[in-house]
Amino acid sequence: SSLPYRSCLRRQRCTAVTLHCFQSRSRLLDVVKLKSMASSNRIRDHGKSLADAIMNITILPEHAAMPIFVVAHSLGGLLAEQAYLLARDMPELRIVYERIRGMVFLGTPHGGSGLASTGTVVSRLVNVFRRSNTRLVEELHPDPDTLNAIGHDFQVEVRNQKEPLPLYCFFEELACTGVGKIVEKKSAIVRGLTYGSLDANHMDMCKYDSASNDNYRKLLAVLQGFAARS
Repeated sequence: SSLPYRSCLRRQRCTAVTLHCFQSRSRLLDVVKLKSMASSNRIRDHGKSLADAIMNITILPEHAAMPIFVVAHSLGGLLAEQAYLLARDMPELRIVYERIRGMVFLGTPHGGSGLASTGTVVSRLVNVFRRSNTRLVEELHPDPDTLNAIGHDFQVEVRNQKEPLPLYCFFEELACTGVGKIVEKKSAIVRGLTYGSLDANHMDMCKYDSASNDNYRKLLAVLQGFAARS
């Protein structure tokens, strides 16, 4: 069976790297809890929880001055963007904003471009998981306008920075059975930013069977590039 990217990374001999993974309790899309995130206030709450969790890492002595690189899959990328924006605006979280030195998005539907609807992406995800988790499907009722606004604000923030935050977007090459591609290329990439593709469908683009997997090696190369520039 395939392993999440973090499992492969742990097998690398990277003594100067510490991995921390954030996910919610449900197996799928808990990270966004779409029903409870139907309002901008709820999305803000989840984004702040992520920013707080990163903050708790930065204050550890062994992580002093260590740069932070974020890897986010699917709608989790929008939460990472929200956390970054909150860290920028909240003095008590400012260190998180300053320490994040790069972000990689795997199949994240970047809103604000007018190219694709986040609501459409969510509908496709519902179709993929209807067969395996009926309860979860009932929770998938987000506000696409709110999610799109987060993506737009994040892109504006990065473009206005004197030294823009390094970003990299991966899009899926393969379709999910019976549904097609969840996030099309034009939605998964951001105009003017570096991007690439992974030979996988939306659900498998963050899973690799070994450290020699081509998709994993692409992701690792991006992170190594970020580290070399930090």
